[in-house]
Amino acid sequence: MQVNLEMIYTRMQEEAVAAFSFYCGNRTITGAGIFPEDNEIARESGHLLVGTLEELLELDGREKLEGISVIAVDTQHIFQQQSGPASYRNACSKLDRMSEYLDYLIVQGGNVREWISKANRIIERYQEQNQNLMLSVIREEPLSEILGICSEIMDNPVILYDSGMNVIAVGGNCEKLIEDSEWRETLEKGYLSEHFIKNFKESGGLRSAGTTHRTAYINPGNGGLPSICCNLYHEDEKFAVFAVVETDIKLLPVHSILLEYLKELIYRRVFSENRQHKEKYSQLKNMLTGRLQGQSLEPGALNYSLKQQRWGREDGFYLLKVQMSKEDVATDMQLYVINLIEKVLKGCIPLQLGSDLYFIFNEKKTENFEEKLVLVKEKLVKYKLNSSVSYRFPDIINIYEQAYLTTAAIRLGTRIDREKYFYPYSKYRIIHIMDILAEKIDLKLLCNPEILHLHENDKDGILMQSFYVYMKENMSLSKAAEILNIHKSTLGYRLLKVERMVTLNLNDSDVRQSILLSCEILQYLNTYK
Repeated sequence: MQVNLEMIYTRMQEEAVAAFSFYCGNRTITGAGIFPEDNEIARESGHLLVGTLEELLELDGREKLEGISVIAVDTQHIFQQQSGPASYRNACSKLDRMSEYLDYLIVQGGNVREWISKANRIIERYQEQNQNLMLSVIREEPLSEILGICSEIMDNPVILYDSGMNVIAVGGNCEKLIEDSEWRETLEKGYLSEHFIKNFKESGGLRSAGTTHRTAYINPGNGGLPSICCNLYHEDEKFAVFAVVETDIKLLPVHSILLEYLKELIYRRVFSENRQHKEKYSQLKNMLTGRLQGQSLEPGALNYSLKQQRWGREDGFYLLKVQMSKEDVATDMQLYVINLIEKVLKGCIPLQLGSDLYFIFNEKKTENFEEKLVLVKEKLVKYKLNSSVSYRFPDIINIYEQAYLTTAAIRLGTRIDREKYFYPYSKYRIIHIMDILAEKIDLKLLCNPEILHLHENDKDGILMQSFYVYMKENMSLSKAAEILNIHKSTLGYRLLKVERMVTLNLNDSDVRQSILLSCEILQYLNTYK
């Protein structure tokens, strides 16, 4: 790692040192010595020279200063203009000329030897950190420990993401980091929040700050913490994002240079970790795909694979099925749907079984699931893709059963409501139950005889419908009338007619259940058979 004057200036800020004016280039520094020293030796050895501002100004115009770095102590307080405006303007003029051939930092307070000691301490600190980092990478220590050293070098916490912006590891002082609500959400949920990303895009906070197009400075605005990040590529495929978050020290251009250096140093280590992460993710997908086909799962292996993705077996899940035609497959609609759903509904695992797609959503990782599902539904309906979503189910191992139910919902939905395209199982549960029973028995045998008698003598079906809605709404006259869009007195008149035809005790809960079941059966037979 090449230490320069700007890196030293950054560390001096950390130590609350008064640094008033500087012009910093990228000349490498290996140690600090007293000024004036033999400038030729200083240039060749990479020494930082420390002396008074007055001594530096006396050397204005001397070519032997070219290519060296200097810290000048303002002992006469010229930069506070206590020596008069003329001295201040004269000093500024000379320093402006000198900036063409040397790097300098003007400081105030203390003496020359104190500043030499401070500069050497910072240089030694960088060298020690760099050595520790290289050893950690060589030994293939855990990424969190490697990133901890990177955080010391970068003066701020460091976070590593995979290509999907899932948090792989975090290094540095995270206590200050998680005080910010957006970054706290990043760490807790394991991915950048949609609000965070939207925030910095809308504020125009994405701008170049590095030596290549792969490094960027992100300022999300509205209180979010700025960060510098660079993408890690392997054969032109992005596999990770390396980010520094501003908490302790203001991020400067030098941090982008350091980040580029660190990127090159830990590239292989991160690539190896990311590849392992992908392999574990692929293993989990294979296990779940096998379960969709009815294969059994070994609980220990499943729990381990879920843990690698920060999932729990009993987190609570939903299953979304999207049915694809041959034409959809031919037009790459599958890839479009996967990208769409992963973008809108974070925290899902996409699976493919034949031409059909299944998406498993973890309730703890998918924020506002039902609200965002509406957005996905609108897109699926727009492209006329038949789809269904399951009930919430507590254990991921039950995806086989839920896949069966979503498939049944699509089959029933396309038969009954062809143009809807989106068929939640909850809307077709009763019809599904009736379909299964109808294959085994004459459903009328399950009906309450008196309700069957009412149905056979109600030619236009008005009494049956009114009685069913009334019972379904817990015998609330006002609610049932509102649903039927009739006056309460009209409903009351119809119920009196029903009462003359049946002699059922409506205060008995078992009787009420048999009435509702009978109405459901008769409605099914009238509508779908």
